[in-house]
Amino acid sequence: MLTAADGTRPDEHPRSLEHLQSPPTLTPREREVLRELPFHQSVANIARKRNVSPNTVKTHLRNIYQKLEAANRADAVAIAHDHGLL
Repeated sequence: MLTAADGTRPDEHPRSLEHLQSPPTLTPREREVLRELPFHQSVANIARKRNVSPNTVKTHLRNIYQKLEAANRADAVAIAHDHGLL
């Protein structure tokens, strides 16, 4: 309904400037999983491709979201692009 002074809607959470200052440290496996996210694959497909269990992929995704302060896959991909991780 109303927009904030910075142009965002009240239901949007703008990314903090921290995302643009220092890239988060991801493990090599987390980076591998992160590189799969723009291709819209299921957890099962990523697991098969990486030869790990789906639960392992879910763990990596949870860690990626936490480290990137992302709410979902799309947010993680956008933040990763901002940091030059993708």
